[in-house]
Amino acid sequence: MSDLIIKPSGTNANFKVQNPSGTNKITMDSDGVTTIASNTTFSGTGNNIGTATAGTLGSGVTFPVGHVLQVQFGHLKDNFTTTTAGEWINTGLDVTITPSSTSNKIYIQACVAGVGNSASGYNTRVSILQPFANSDSNVILSTMASNNNSSQYQDYNAQGPVPGGNGVYRTFTWGGFHSPSSTSALTYVVALIGEGSGTSRTHYFNQGHSSFACYCGITAWEVVG
Repeated sequence: MSDLIIKPSGTNANFKVQNPSGTNKITMDSDGVTTIASNTTFSGTGNNIGTATAGTLGSGVTFPVGHVLQVQFGHLKDNFTTTTAGEWINTGLDVTITPSSTSNKIYIQACVAGVGNSASGYNTRVSILQPFANSDSNVILSTMASNNNSSQYQDYNAQGPVPGGNGVYRTFTWGGFHSPSSTSALTYVVALIGEGSGTSRTHYFNQGHSSFACYCGITAWEVVG
């Protein structure tokens, strides 16, 4: 069987496919560069299509599992103190993200510093809550450690003395996946809860030397599930 060959006349002539009104729909120049004037639908798989140097991916594109779709970031540049103990307190460090699909996951990572309790031997627990509420059931990512088969909060050793003194500077970074099954705006909050009761102790967050503020951040990635 012989090949079907279609070629224009002339060295620099273009090959064109037009509609009945004479408008070019497909144009191929003498170098093989092809221009398609309208949307193109492939019924099969496009293999070895080369390098796409321009264009926009539409909202209907399906990305593979594990692909990052968006990243949101929040930060805190002010120090925070509270004398309230025994309940979750919003530190002001948060990030909001709106998932594009209920099947996607959110990876959350927070980095905090300068956390402590003015009462020696008492912890200041730090966790990520969503949504924020004074309830352990809203904790999605904590600094909880397993010790001797019993769950205990290690709080990255955020005990007294007061942060900001010479040689006292604590940092901690932790994170993990959350499956919210939602396409609504979600706010993830870094909160603290201090051990002890009464107002005789102060709980510190983002506290640097001589009460200068540190820099804390929280990042949210939407990942295809």
